[in-house]
Amino acid sequence: MAFLKRFFTGVTENDVPFFADIGTDGDNLFTDDLDHQKVKVKLTSTTQDPFEFKTTGEYNRESGHTGGKVEFKYKDPTYGATYTESWDLENSINTRLEFEKTVRNRPLNIEVGAGLIPVQDTNFAADGTIKYSHHNAAVASCGKYKNNEFLSDHSIVLGKSGLFIGGRVGVNVSTKQVESKELTMGMSGKSHQVTIAMSDNLDKLKTTIFHEVNPTFSYGVKAQHVFSENTSALAGAFKYALNDISTIRGTLNNCGSLGLSFRHAIRPSVSLVFNSEFDMLNFSAGNHRSGLSIELTP
Repeated sequence: MAFLKRFFTGVTENDVPFFADIGTDGDNLFTDDLDHQKVKVKLTSTTQDPFEFKTTGEYNRESGHTGGKVEFKYKDPTYGATYTESWDLENSINTRLEFEKTVRNRPLNIEVGAGLIPVQDTNFAADGTIKYSHHNAAVASCGKYKNNEFLSDHSIVLGKSGLFIGGRVGVNVSTKQVESKELTMGMSGKSHQVTIAMSDNLDKLKTTIFHEVNPTFSYGVKAQHVFSENTSALAGAFKYALNDISTIRGTLNNCGSLGLSFRHAIRPSVSLVFNSEFDMLNFSAGNHRSGLSIELTP
């Protein structure tokens, strides 16, 4: 009851989030810095001009797969435009162009992209997205062409005083069939968010709770039930900043999987992330995993 009391006293009149952004704070607690089976390197650099260059690489020790991506980004604040060009080791080349304009004192985002995935197969893909938000509504519409099929995705979220409800539908225009449906509702405050969602064509019920207790400690709880399989899952996660340069994270689920990570900034531009995963139900079997990441941001 104390949690609900603090939550309702902390609701705000912030803008309603887009459907894709609902619950991201809670989801990030379960994913950030917790790639146990991978060795990763990430390099990001910027200049005084509006240019950004990013390089990422990773090696999956379980599958033996090596991946990498090079990305170039240019921003022109005069026209509210952002141009992005990327290439990865799968020989996929992608180009994106995003515009942000103000309509009735509200931001309107238009984004288009195209690419060859992969280059040797000349498998062409293209997509476009339009997003517009109001204090009490957020609407997004996306179209995508891939594998000789055209898919469309539309979502809307309505809300007021911290309460919101939204829906999303995905349609295969080529076959004129509805391929996916999702519903969500919840409450958000200054440091809290509770969401209840039904996804996978309304077959999966998922609940996420996120609470930022203070600037150094946050926790989240995630539960889900799949009706067609009659299975349930429960997991918890936390993030704790030991100081300005060190942060620990942890997750634990009902399958006995315990994940821990430690991030340490060697210097302002260099961070190391050590992570591990332990099978608590079969600890003596030794089926544990660990990973290492390094991030460079000159």
